[in-house]
Amino acid sequence: MPPGPGWSSRPSTGPASSAPAPAASTSSCRSSTRPPTSPASSPRRRRRPSTASRATSSWPAPPSARSPTMVPSRMRAAETAPGPPWRRIVAFPSDRGAVAALEFALVFPFLVALTGGAFEYARFIRQARLIAEAASGVAGIIAMNVSSSIASADLHYANDAVMLIFPQVLADAALRKVAWNSDILISMAGISFSPTVAGCTASCTYKAKVAWTGGDKQRACGASLAAALDTANPDPATLPASLFTPVANPQGTSSPPSFVIVADLSFNWTPFLFSTLFKTVTIRRSAYIKPRYTNAIAYAAASGDDGFGQQCP
Repeated sequence: MPPGPGWSSRPSTGPASSAPAPAASTSSCRSSTRPPTSPASSPRRRRRPSTASRATSSWPAPPSARSPTMVPSRMRAAETAPGPPWRRIVAFPSDRGAVAALEFALVFPFLVALTGGAFEYARFIRQARLIAEAASGVAGIIAMNVSSSIASADLHYANDAVMLIFPQVLADAALRKVAWNSDILISMAGISFSPTVAGCTASCTYKAKVAWTGGDKQRACGASLAAALDTANPDPATLPASLFTPVANPQGTSSPPSFVIVADLSFNWTPFLFSTLFKTVTIRRSAYIKPRYTNAIAYAAASGDDGFGQQCP
């Protein structure tokens, strides 16, 4: 019943007011004290793209853009299958793949030939320089003779000195299986000068003549030698033009050119890389040295000579 007049909301102090109030529900307390959940911690649901985005996207990707692991094996085989031969031939001029490799394949033979040619040319220059030094050494040994005559033993000594000055000839001779003195040819000679016109005293011209000769390949005995350019290749029948220059005297006159010792060396050089194209190349070098201690050196023949040297008439 609704409370009548005089009803008070003050709790009664009677027995009924001493009963304990019912306890609040535990679940309601827990739910009231739980903190609110943040949006970031809640799992997101994948949204399906709209119709417009699906229309503008490239899904599914074309076969060329797919990963090899995502493309089925049958599809990969169909994509990589070769076409007709005529189609590949027609497409070859416009193909830009492996252009660098093709250019390198075309240039590589020329690079190899250029490198090999530079290597062989350097070897040739070195061999020519060593042979020129050997010729100078042979002529220098004869020019240092303190007496005015030499014998066959002196010529043998100067000839054998090539093995020490140019030891490469020993290895080359062993490779060819020949004697070293047949692998390199050595010629030694004494050259004298006399006026072309007998009794000439001024503005004279001179001629050269072989006074004596020796070695394995001797110069022609008694032959007249012509003047050639100083830069010309060595020739047993010529001499540099500078050797024909008269010698000026303090009195203002001139005398015939000085006696000259000549050593000629000829060596057959074989290329290392291009031996099939160039079998051998003959290198000739000559040296011209004046006697050190005498005006001229004559050859003194003796009984029992082996013909290694001879005096020209």
